[in-house]
Amino acid sequence: MCDQVYQLESVFDVKRYLSSSERSALAASLRLSETQVKIWFQNRRNKWKRQLATELEAANMAHAAAAAQRMTRVPIVYRQHSPPDGAVATLASDIPPPTTPTGTGSHLPPSRHASGGFPSPLNYHAALYFPPAYNGLCPSLSNIV
Repeated sequence: MCDQVYQLESVFDVKRYLSSSERSALAASLRLSETQVKIWFQNRRNKWKRQLATELEAANMAHAAAAAQRMTRVPIVYRQHSPPDGAVATLASDIPPPTTPTGTGSHLPPSRHASGGFPSPLNYHAALYFPPAYNGLCPSLSNIV
């Protein structure tokens, strides 16, 4: 019996579907009926398809996990003042950019314009970029706001 399964698996590895003459010859060589060979091949194809689906799902999960590690989380900035008429605060993209203390009208600090690099966090006043609810969270940091 073990030899039969080995031969069936060997033929299946080469060919997933048998013609009637191939099925007849294989059944005769294994001393099985053609129906038994036919049903074995049907069952083996179903098993093969399930294995492929499982492998594909595992590959997709691995790809999704790798993509999740590459994702960068960006904080959402809300308006500094409370919204009018009890409306809900909106995203920062709905707010016109604040002016810099130098009055240039740009939303980037002077260091961004001078060096071309990223602005220094020291050029920002925390009260301009965080809603009042954040300003009182940590009393030890209240002297920098």
